[in-house]
Amino acid sequence: MTVACEYCDRVFREYEHMEQHRDAKHYYPCEHCDYFFNSAEELDEHEDDVHYIVLCTDKDCNLRFLTKKAMKQHWNADHYFPCKYCNYYWPSQEELDEHDLEEHLTVTCNFCDRLFRAEAHMKQHEIDKHEDVDYFPCHYCSENFDFADTRSSHYYHYHRITK
Repeated sequence: MTVACEYCDRVFREYEHMEQHRDAKHYYPCEHCDYFFNSAEELDEHEDDVHYIVLCTDKDCNLRFLTKKAMKQHWNADHYFPCKYCNYYWPSQEELDEHDLEEHLTVTCNFCDRLFRAEAHMKQHEIDKHEDVDYFPCHYCSENFDFADTRSSHYYHYHRITK
């Protein structure tokens, strides 16, 4: 006597062997409930229909979630770029960088136009980099300047160069 597996073409001499095969090869438990399925396709269909009810709202993302909270956590982690300095999220790195420039990098060095987030950082930079230094030498003559703008003006008026 032979016993065939009802899910595939395998044939077994004993019923017990067929049961072992079935349990090993055709047992797909749902991790969200007590149901089990005979194929991965059936399990996927069950999960799609019963459990994964919240789709990611990004048109290019096909992920599904059990709860709106889980989808929102995914969205904030994978689709938004958080600002390190305030509680805002931005939909692109470019927009985050623009926000940073407009809102946080607001203190400018008086010598080199470098931007800082705090007056104290700028002051320390000026002490470290610009104190007792003729920082902006002219590349065409021996003049030195305290400010980049002054050197640029010098280039234009004395050397007819725009930089």
